[in-house]
Amino acid sequence: MITPAYAMTATERVLPRLALDFTTGALDPRVTVARALNTATRVNASGLIEVVNADLPRFDYSPTTLAPKGLLIEEARTNSLTYSSDLSNGAWNKTNLNTTGTPPYVDVATAPDGTDTADKMIENTATSVQHQALRSFTGTPSATYTVSIFAKAAGRDRMTVFIGGPSYAATFDLANGTVISGAASRIEDYGNGWYRCISTANANAGGAFNTYFQLNDGSSTFYTGDGTSGIYIWGAQLEAGAFATSYIPTTTTSVTRNADAVSMTGTNFSDWFNQSEGAISVEFNKPIAASNSSFVRIWEMSDGTTSNRMRMMLGATTTANYDCTSGSVAAGFMDMGAYSANTNAKMVGAYKTDSFAASQNGASPSTDVSGTISWTLNKLVLGGNATGGGSYLNGYIRKFMFYPQRLINNEVRAFAK
Repeated sequence: MITPAYAMTATERVLPRLALDFTTGALDPRVTVARALNTATRVNASGLIEVVNADLPRFDYSPTTLAPKGLLIEEARTNSLTYSSDLSNGAWNKTNLNTTGTPPYVDVATAPDGTDTADKMIENTATSVQHQALRSFTGTPSATYTVSIFAKAAGRDRMTVFIGGPSYAATFDLANGTVISGAASRIEDYGNGWYRCISTANANAGGAFNTYFQLNDGSSTFYTGDGTSGIYIWGAQLEAGAFATSYIPTTTTSVTRNADAVSMTGTNFSDWFNQSEGAISVEFNKPIAASNSSFVRIWEMSDGTTSNRMRMMLGATTTANYDCTSGSVAAGFMDMGAYSANTNAKMVGAYKTDSFAASQNGASPSTDVSGTISWTLNKLVLGGNATGGGSYLNGYIRKFMFYPQRLINNEVRAFAK
């Protein structure tokens, strides 16, 4: 017998029975994507925002590096701002802006979707005033809303956004891509000088508030304009929720983008799943931390009920959990520690009667040695709840793999690196 001169690695010992790689930009035909309407958008491989038709996957890419992010899965959201990319429409209340057409301000620059549809907020020459565009909205009293707009410096490189009033002001630096002020605000780089400026606040007790998009001379929003300087804008959005989701274009009315439901059922599921033992590896990214007390799903398997299911979840404090329930009894529950938002993470969970383990990013596995597996699971949902919908990840599934045996603990750890 010849003794090998090297030790066999975990990846050489075990091969997955199912391997889904969503960073390739291709969908395995066994995976079903359901999303009504065709108003969903993504960033394509060229770094441009584009519309994706109904029931098609959204493979998203970085607008700056063009690196693949994976399969985008989001909850339903509504953009309540009409004419989201048409500053000339009367829905935009323009104050102390130069709209005479000299210089032109409509469709004067290339927008983040590659079309020449970006408008320019141009300051007029009024003295010591605010140069701004105003949008009014009435929603749910005291509810949380997020406003966002794509902006690019064009003589002015700072924009201030109010939601409701000065107490919720956020100022953005479009030269350096930073937030100058605004606690519940963030800025995202979309390349070619474009940034998405995002701010979150609550409506008042009556549900009404105004959203102001204001030019800023670098020290104040009150200043004397020169008649030509300003900021390019495109893609304004106001949505109920504590964070922004992908852009939803509007014209005459508000528009709703339905949720992404991604699943495998029937023989597409049973052909690879082992009911008695196995291991699941997932790589994902959730850009924004969970903002409520309910657990969002990275993935979940079920028989259609909550009595028999297996899942990986993230809590409001970004704590990651691997959970198995069989016959309405908790068969295994493991805490994998905190997940850092906006990072690519790998998690592995392994199951077998009286033998469970889970690891995040190669950490020492959490284990549970008590619990009976006796179920017939028949459905996998990625980025959502398998027993009634909801609990959407609002992030990216990059890779998903299934191994038909209970990996040993060292393998669980190795596969999670």
